[in-house]
Amino acid sequence: MQLLKTEKGEIFELTGLSDFDALKLFCSNAFGQPLPATGYESLSERIANYTKGNPLALEVLGCSLKSKDVKYWESALARLKTCLDPDIQKVLRISFDGLDDKGIQGIFLDMACFFPVVPREVVERISNRTEHSDAAIRINALVDKSLIKESGEVLEMHDLLRQMGQGIVFDENKDSGKRSRLWNVKDVCHVLERNTGTSKIEGILLKLADLKKDVKVSPIAFSKMHNLRILKITRSSTNIYGFFYMEDVDKRLRCPHGLESFISDEIRYFHWELYPLKYLPYLSTENLVVLTMRHSQLEQLWNEDQPLELEKLKKIDLSFSTQLIQIPNLSRAINLQEIYLEGCTRLVHIPPSFQNLNKLQILNMTDCKNLEDGTENLPNSLKDLRMGGTAFKSLPESIWEMKYLEMLKLNDCTNLRKISEISNQVKCLSGILLSGAEIEELPEAIENLTLLESLNLSGCYNIKFLPKNLCELSVLRRLILDGCSSLKELPPLPRGLEELDITECERLKSIAELPSSLLFLYANNCRSLETISSPESPPKPPFRHSVCSYWFTNCLKLDEDTRNNVIADRARLLSLSRQDDGPYCHYIMYPGDEIPEWFSYQTDGGNSINIHLPPNWFKLPFRFSFCIVFNMLYNKIDLLDLIIRYEFNFKTNTSNSDDDLHNYYDSTNLCVARTVDLDHVFIVGATLFAHDLSKVFGPNWSSMCSNITEASFRVSLNNWEYEHVGTTKKFGFRFCNAD
Repeated sequence: MQLLKTEKGEIFELTGLSDFDALKLFCSNAFGQPLPATGYESLSERIANYTKGNPLALEVLGCSLKSKDVKYWESALARLKTCLDPDIQKVLRISFDGLDDKGIQGIFLDMACFFPVVPREVVERISNRTEHSDAAIRINALVDKSLIKESGEVLEMHDLLRQMGQGIVFDENKDSGKRSRLWNVKDVCHVLERNTGTSKIEGILLKLADLKKDVKVSPIAFSKMHNLRILKITRSSTNIYGFFYMEDVDKRLRCPHGLESFISDEIRYFHWELYPLKYLPYLSTENLVVLTMRHSQLEQLWNEDQPLELEKLKKIDLSFSTQLIQIPNLSRAINLQEIYLEGCTRLVHIPPSFQNLNKLQILNMTDCKNLEDGTENLPNSLKDLRMGGTAFKSLPESIWEMKYLEMLKLNDCTNLRKISEISNQVKCLSGILLSGAEIEELPEAIENLTLLESLNLSGCYNIKFLPKNLCELSVLRRLILDGCSSLKELPPLPRGLEELDITECERLKSIAELPSSLLFLYANNCRSLETISSPESPPKPPFRHSVCSYWFTNCLKLDEDTRNNVIADRARLLSLSRQDDGPYCHYIMYPGDEIPEWFSYQTDGGNSINIHLPPNWFKLPFRFSFCIVFNMLYNKIDLLDLIIRYEFNFKTNTSNSDDDLHNYYDSTNLCVARTVDLDHVFIVGATLFAHDLSKVFGPNWSSMCSNITEASFRVSLNNWEYEHVGTTKKFGFRFCNAD
C-alpha cells in the first residue's frame, strides 16, 4: 500500500476505494453525513465515480462543494472533466516531485500525455535508450508508488494523475511550441500549421477524430524539433489494452507542399495513421523502435538506395496501405519482432531480405490478395504467421521446419489447393486456420503435428476425407468442420477432443464413437446423418467439466438408437448428482417427440408443471434439468434470436395466499440453426446458487426456504419480435442433486 503525505502531514492512501466507500467518504465531507442530501444523489455518484475511489480527491472535492447549490455542483463537474482541481493538483504534485530520477519523471509524463492505458512492452521499448537501459526498473518504481497501475501486461494511469501530469507540462511555458509534450488539438494544429515548434518538443499526440477542419501542415513543421521522440497521429479516440477503437474521420492532415526531413535523431515512436503522401521524407531511424503508418497513401516507405540504421526497430505496421507496391528493405532490422501488412492489396512478393530477420515472431499479411510469391523467404523464427486471403497456391515443406511456429492462419486462401507433406515432427504449432481455403486434402502424416490443439477447416467444401490417423493428435481439443459439404465420413476422433463442429456437413452419414471428453458438438443441418456409434464404455460422472452442449437441429434421419441411447443417455449422465460447487450448465437438442423417461416430472401439453421440492433443497447449489418437445409457430423465424425463458414460483407452506409466491426467472439464447423442421427435443441443465436465492427471498433466504416445499416451473419461447414463437407439446423436469 502506498501512502501520500501532504505538507500539513496528512496521510492519504493512493489506492482506490470501492464505489460504496467512495460515496460514503465524499458525502461525509460534502454533507457531514454518509449519504447524499436530497436532490444531490446523482451528482454525488457522478463526482465519486470521477475520482475512481481516490480518497484524497474525494475529501478535497467534498469540502470544496460543501454548502454549494446544485448549479454550482453541475458547473464544477463540467470543469473537472477538463482541468484538475487546484488543491488536488497541489497535493498530487508532491508525489511527482518526490521522484528523484528524471527518467522516472519522463516516463510518467509520457504516459500522462500520450499513453494513459498502454501495454507495458510499448513503454519499455520507447523509453530504453540502449539495450541495457533500465526502463523496466523505472516503471516498477511508478507502480510501487501507485502513480500507475499494472494489470497483467497493461499499464494504466488514474485520470487525476493524468491531469496532474498534463498540468505540469502545461505550466512549462505559455507558448505551446516551447513545451516538452503536446496533446491538445488546438496546440498541435497551431504548431504544425504555423511552424512554431522548437527543440523543446519531445512528443506530439493528435487524435484525428478531434479535428474540426482539415489542417494544412507546413512543409518545415518538424524542421526545428531536434529532440522529437514520440509522434502519435492516430484516428482512434481511445487506445484500450492495446486495441484501437477506430472512428470515422472526415478531417485530415494535409501536406499540399510535401514535407521536408524529420531532423530529430531521437525519434523512437513514429505513428502516423492516414499519412497523406506517397513517400516518407528522410527520417532518422537510428533510435526508431516502433513505426506505424496504417491506412497510409504510401507507395514506397523510403529510398531503397539510402542505407538506414534499423537495429533498434522492433515493430513495423503498414496495414491497409492500399497503394504500397513494395515492402521496404528491412535487411538491417536485425531485431525486428513484428511486421503487420494486413490489407496491403498491391503487394505481390515477399522479399528475400525477410530471410535475415532472425528475431521476427509475428508476420501478418492477411488480405494481401495479390501476394502470391516468396514463401521460401519466410524466416524460421516466426511464432505467428497470418496469410489469410492471399493468392498463394501451395505451401512449401519449409513451413513445417519453423521450429517456433505456434499459429498458422491460411483462411480464405481461395487459390490454395495443396499443403505439403509433413516429414518431421512439428513441436510448437498449436493452431491451424484453413477456413475457406480450396484445399482438397490434408497431409497424411498429420500425426507429426504433435502439439496441435485447434484445427479449423470451416467452409473447406472440397475436402471429402480426413486423414485416418487424425486420432493420434493427442492434444487436439478443437476440430471445426462446419460447411465441409463434401465430407463423407469422419475417422476415429482424438480421445481428448472437447469441441467438434460439423454443422451443414450435408453428406456425412455416420460418426464413430464420440470421445468421452467432448463438451461441445454442433451438428445442425447434417441432414444425411443417421448414426452415432455407442461408446464401448460410457462416460461416468462426475465429468471434469460441467458446461457442455450438443446440437442436432434438423438431423431428421437420426435413428432411434442414436437419439435414445447416445444423445439422451449422455444428457442423463450429465444430469446425475455432483458434489462440486462449480457451474452446471448443459444444452442438448435433437429431433424427436418424446421426453426421456428419466425426467421424474412429465406432462403432455402446456408449459408449466408443479413440483415438490426435496428436503433441504436449498443447502446445496440447486441443480435441475428441464426438457421440452416443441415446434415453431413461424416458418421464417430466425432461431439465432430465440430465447428460452424459464421461471420458478416458490410458495411457502405457511399461507395459501398468492401474495406469498416468490418468483425467480432466467433465460438462455438458443443459438442453433436458423430454422427448425418438425418437432425437436430440447434439454437444459441449470443451477440456482445462494446469491440467486438471496435475490428472491432477501438476506434471510435460508430460513425462508426451509418453509418452502412446493414450486411451479414454467417455460416459454420468444424472441425480440414475437412474444410466443413456439408451441410446447410436452414438458419434463428433474432434480439433479437429489438422491
